[in-house]
Amino acid sequence: MNPNFRFFVLTDDNGYVAAHNGINDQPLTGDYKKDLYGSRSMRILDDPVGLAVARNTDSFIVQTYPRDTGEVMSDIGVPIFIDGKHWGGIRVGAGEDRMNLLEEIQLDVSYALEKIESQRNMLILQEKLRIAAFYDALTGLPNRRALTEELEKAMARAMRQNWLTAVGMIDLDRFKPVNDTYGHEAGDTVLQVIGKRLKDSLRKTDFVARIGGDEFVILIEDCKNINALIPIFNKIEETVRVPVVLSESRTVEVGLSMGVHICHIDNDVTADTLLRYADNALYQSKEHKADRKCYWTVTDKCS
Repeated sequence: MNPNFRFFVLTDDNGYVAAHNGINDQPLTGDYKKDLYGSRSMRILDDPVGLAVARNTDSFIVQTYPRDTGEVMSDIGVPIFIDGKHWGGIRVGAGEDRMNLLEEIQLDVSYALEKIESQRNMLILQEKLRIAAFYDALTGLPNRRALTEELEKAMARAMRQNWLTAVGMIDLDRFKPVNDTYGHEAGDTVLQVIGKRLKDSLRKTDFVARIGGDEFVILIEDCKNINALIPIFNKIEETVRVPVVLSESRTVEVGLSMGVHICHIDNDVTADTLLRYADNALYQSKEHKADRKCYWTVTDKCS
């Protein structure tokens, strides 16, 4: 038996192994019972102590147990916190007569903490990349790519539930004069304010994205009928038409035109189809801006 035998396992808060040291420098088999720990893809569900340490947030756990070889092992499990977040636990084990070797345990813990820091940095980078890929940098709203993904999910839900789905494409009226008169910085302010107002006007279950320029798209699921949408549309118009403050002495007002496509989803409908139908309705709304009764035009089919 190796007199220097000891091991440590770093688990995340779901009980998966995030880092470990090899036993006797042997390659991992992926079998927890052979290696005393699993691989990253193996959850230690057959190890109540390991899982408890992973999820324990306020105390450490110590256990002593005999191995098949007759050696008595001791484990110490300690929860890990960084910046107030529980990241899982470190479990260090060795022969009972070696657990007082604090320096060795500290080396294992230091290595595990380095792994956690590396993981944190990776998660931060992943989040930044996700935001850049799926969110509009100016308004913070989801972008066209995120909209396409959300439409696909909404269509699947609509087919399962057999409910109506509405897609509205919005174009701001009188936005170009803001840019021409006060500059693009003022235009950016307007887009940021209007983007927030649109989001605040919708239900939490609804979705709004900026797809470019002064164009926004809203997605409303589980629509009973067009009449049920009118209060939402009225609220959108009311909040958008509130003057936008550019400075202490300067405000601007914009309006909006919207094309709405509302339908039951079937296998022949795609996300591009929904957007195209809504865009057609928007075109009609803008064409009849002088004589329309409301700022939106609704279609239930391609025209």
